[in-house]
Amino acid sequence: MQDTHEFYVYLLDRVQEESKALRRIEKLGLSALPDFVAIYYELQWKGEYSCTMCHKRKTTSEDSNHLILNLEPNTAGRTM
Repeated sequence: MQDTHEFYVYLLDRVQEESKALRRIEKLGLSALPDFVAIYYELQWKGEYSCTMCHKRKTTSEDSNHLILNLEPNTAGRTM
């Protein structure tokens, strides 16, 4: 499973690099090409932290292009 995720991230990075290169060429007069990775796969993590003493809050954000979920196998209906 780890190899599959690494390959997926590699492919997203390559597609994004290629689309950036094509957009640079676009500036030379070729047709427009959207950034498919940014449109369909990018997300932004947002977090909020607060101090327990002064109650001051700090908000952070981080861009990412993949979401990792740990999924348990579906055992519904199976007998052991």
